Amino acid sequence: MTDQIRSTIQKTRAYWFSDGIAELLIGTLFVIAALFMLIQLLAPPAIRGFASLGFPLVILFGSFMSRKLIMRFKERITYPRTGYIEYQKPSGFRIPFALIMGLVFGALIAWLITSADGSAIIDWMPIIQGFVVALIWVMIAYQGGGITRLYGVALVSIMLGFIQKLIWKSEMLGSVFFFSFLGLILIISGGLTLRSFLETNQIAEHTE
Repeated sequence: MTDQIRSTIQKTRAYWFSDGIAELLIGTLFVIAALFMLIQLLAPPAIRGFASLGFPLVILFGSFMSRKLIMRFKERITYPRTGYIEYQKPSGFRIPFALIMGLVFGALIAWLITSADGSAIIDWMPIIQGFVVALIWVMIAYQGGGITRLYGVALVSIMLGFIQKLIWKSEMLGSVFFFSFLGLILIISGGLTLRSFLETNQIAEHTE
């Protein structure tokens, strides 16, 4: 019985990502964040200051609105085709996972700070960033019962972290590369998933 309940919860969580809408919106938010970072890097001082002030507001507003937008799109696209299923938020799994992740990265950062002259943490930040973002997507994929394409997103995140470290000397420009490219990957993944979802699930025609 416990296995059946766990399987049902995982299917419900996987259903949340079955249409690709969440990936589309998160990817768009990543691209917008990358554009704001690029403006801060290249724009004249006046505009650069405006972008610096606007960046955290965009992130906060985007994070706050993302779930509302996801629900709005699902009401118009997903639920008419598959019916409404309430998303089950993870409970017991999240706390130990977050604790383990925090301990691992805390130890890693402590080692980097104490090694050499302390500048190692800056040199390794792109790779740390790639792994942190990857672990978030691994957690989401695992909670959804093993969503393969999200594991792929995690792998891309790690690869981008290494590429960023090898190619980009500027930390800001490297972050622009990382978030814009990862955002495009999420948009492509979400778009292909949404197209497949629409082809597979047609709105039922009501006959009188």
